[in-house]
Amino acid sequence: MTVDEQVTGHYGRPGMLQAVLGAAEKAGLDPDALTASDLSAVDEFHLGGLAATRSLFDLLDPAPGSRLLDVGSGIGGLPRRSMAAP
Repeated sequence: MTVDEQVTGHYGRPGMLQAVLGAAEKAGLDPDALTASDLSAVDEFHLGGLAATRSLFDLLDPAPGSRLLDVGSGIGGLPRRSMAAP
């Protein structure tokens, strides 16, 4: 199985969105008002987790109003983190 097939298989699973929203609701969160912090458990699938995402964002040091392009990084944890309060 190629890497493309593995990624597509992981993120393209039927019912994934419903599973994430259901887990959020079970955790007492409002699925219609989730924050970047609320989603960090499903955003941070890489080695280092949320701490690594924060370190990477700090290294980028984007200016206010900057635009970021997040390519091939799952469901977009870094850009979502960049829009959230630290």
